[in-house]
Amino acid sequence: VSQSRYTQVNSEVQNLSVDTTQESALQESKTNDQINYAKLLKGKYILRGADWAGFDFMKGNKATWTNELFPNDPDTMRIIWINNNTFVATFISGLTEDCPPNVWIKQVVSLEGKKLKLREINTSWVDLEEEVLTFVKE
Repeated sequence: VSQSRYTQVNSEVQNLSVDTTQESALQESKTNDQINYAKLLKGKYILRGADWAGFDFMKGNKATWTNELFPNDPDTMRIIWINNNTFVATFISGLTEDCPPNVWIKQVVSLEGKKLKLREINTSWVDLEEEVLTFVKE
């Protein structure tokens, strides 16, 4: 292999390294608002410290919520994403004509490995402090 060919190949490899570094820097520079969590949240996430309570995000815009007291009777909900990291969960199971559906608004704070942090946006009449809940993927 001639010296000029070696120099050309070495230069191409260095350029690839620079491109890869730039790509990973772009991924790391994304803010939480820029990450599309609708595509990332799939599967079951259990509330930290609970045995059963948690979300099971399914394909499309459906999810279930399992209550700690009634693990064999999860509630089905419709998920509507209002931006990349905030969703509205409208309960569709157990609906009656006399009452409006239960609605939750959740904001993804972070998704790191199997750990999901969701901020509960207060939708009640009572002035409650918003809290961040931690879930672990099953």
